[in-house]
Amino acid sequence: HDGAYHLARLQNLADGLKSGQFPVRMGGFSFNGYGAITSVFYPDVFLYPFALMLLGGASAAYVGNVLLAALNIGAAAGMYAAAKRMFGGGRAAAAASTLYVLAAAKRLFQNRWAATCASVLYTLSAYRVMDVYTRVAVGEAMAMAFFPLFIVGLYEALFGDAKCWRMLALSACGIFLSHMLSTMLCAVLAVGTALLCLRRVIGQKRFVPLAKAAELCLLLGLFQLAP
Repeated sequence: HDGAYHLARLQNLADGLKSGQFPVRMGGFSFNGYGAITSVFYPDVFLYPFALMLLGGASAAYVGNVLLAALNIGAAAGMYAAAKRMFGGGRAAAAASTLYVLAAAKRLFQNRWAATCASVLYTLSAYRVMDVYTRVAVGEAMAMAFFPLFIVGLYEALFGDAKCWRMLALSACGIFLSHMLSTMLCAVLAVGTALLCLRRVIGQKRFVPLAKAAELCLLLGLFQLAP
């Protein structure tokens, strides 16, 4: 559905790089040469390598296929890392061991093969596959590579190892630099969860790691926010 649009984004980005812009704010390819500021809503940070491929002489169709493959690899890697972390060590694992079911899950997810299965299931989930191959929703599919790490990072910041706030910050920044709507949804999720757990946030001083994560995410994404 959106394949032509996102290929035009790549062409627009390549055009901006060719004209000497970095970071690219406006390219001259889109809209019959009038240009577009597509990076305002769809950040282009993770598309630079593919734009460079275009500048190197690769065809748009070839670069598009490489991009789709990269989206799949990113989703698989993100879910694998999140599953390995989910019940591995730290306070989260200690809390999980008090219940038999969670203790079993802890043992399961420490196994790299179980993490691989989780990765495969996530990568082949119906909505994500539709995003990549039917809708070609590149921005949203790109953000989905960071979703599992964001969920685990948020859990750790609220209930587990508070020192893992960097995971929350980096995954949130990855989502922000991929897709604005996904960023809004994740922000609502994070704020809503923190409010539901407000007593814990205050009582166990969880506000500090959450604030650190928000600050680091903002600083890393400042170049996209600033004109």
